[in-house]
Amino acid sequence: MIFNSTTYYVCHFRILYLVYGCSIRAYAVKTGELVNEYEREEGKLIGVQLHPVKPEVLVACSENGELIQWNCNSKLPTSVVVS
Repeated sequence: MIFNSTTYYVCHFRILYLVYGCSIRAYAVKTGELVNEYEREEGKLIGVQLHPVKPEVLVACSENGELIQWNCNSKLPTSVVVS
């Protein structure tokens, strides 16, 4: 896997979460296999982080300033906060 200077990612135990346009891709660190993809309808994502209190929740930031949350067990966003 090759990363460029505009790639945003976070690694948590065995999963690497990588921002890819309007989605976050989850890869198994050990095998490199794509294990999940968290998508949204529109708006480029510019960052990703695991929730500081709930490690099962991914939080992403869009270029519009929205915060989008996904439960790691679901492919659909659980909430969107518009700034």
